[in-house]
Amino acid sequence: MATTAHASAHGLLRHAVTRGIPAALVAGWLGVAVRELDRPGRLPAARVVDAWARLRAELADAAVAARAARGWTLADFGLFGFYVASAPTLGDALTAAARGSRLITERGAWRIVEGDDAIRCVWTWDGPRMLDHALSNEVMVSAFARGIREMTGASPRGVHFMHRAPPVRADHEALLECQVRFAQSETAVVVSRARLGDVPRGANARLHRFLDGHVTGELDALGPAAVHDRAAQVLARRLRDEAPLPDLAEVARNVGMSERTLRRRLSAEGISFRALRRAAQLERAADLLACTDASLGEIAVACGFAGASAFGRAWRRSRNEPPSRSRPARR
Repeated sequence: MATTAHASAHGLLRHAVTRGIPAALVAGWLGVAVRELDRPGRLPAARVVDAWARLRAELADAAVAARAARGWTLADFGLFGFYVASAPTLGDALTAAARGSRLITERGAWRIVEGDDAIRCVWTWDGPRMLDHALSNEVMVSAFARGIREMTGASPRGVHFMHRAPPVRADHEALLECQVRFAQSETAVVVSRARLGDVPRGANARLHRFLDGHVTGELDALGPAAVHDRAAQVLARRLRDEAPLPDLAEVARNVGMSERTLRRRLSAEGISFRALRRAAQLERAADLLACTDASLGEIAVACGFAGASAFGRAWRRSRNEPPSRSRPARR
């Protein structure tokens, strides 16, 4: 079961209270006593997502995630926050955030995608799109964007969301203080490459190295990543190496279990191998669309699709637009 740290849920509680929602009500949504959230611990991620959805409905605020993030600081996130804030450069901080994100939540992961003049910090939901994944994505991306501003005094270049824009979208740009695009092919924070060398206000190389060991210990204590995450890494690695996509048997060998056990574990985590494979293909296609001039046919072959038509159908089902339209929008 994917979990989320108490520190993240406490941010939800604190924002709710500042807007007049009783703490006891929010704690009831989370299924935990208010005092427990001040202590180290973790909650089921699905419960936290549901609490965010309840808060949005209670406040009738489509931009509740971005509004809440304005009141957060990296220090609110404990070890993870201090680890990121002490990084020697902004580039190091982004890498640290991607590495340590499981300390905050196991429901997704960050990855850094290089571009010519910018990098994209891409947030990917792990597993099935349960509950309100769009709102959950807004929580993660808003916190990430505000962290960049806290460290450097300047917002990222932009923020991209895969979900559709709310009826009033101006609030998001005003709150995040950067360009916000909806209905994009990925959920990401975009940072100019020229800023990667910026020195964060709390930069401390010795402290960062010291905290790195503690982060490693905490990640080890969480145990291995979910099976579907490990399987997804195998698929992604093969696609990056431009090798043929492995079948279930090969992936099972790579994660150290039998085909039957892998299929059963994936089912328990709410996702099929077929869906996992298709997600890996589309993720790699998104990278190639953004960072190369390869034709749609070449991208289809590189990502293991039967051809450009099959690639186009899969992309439209996932992104609600043809891949040819995604490329200029992403650039």
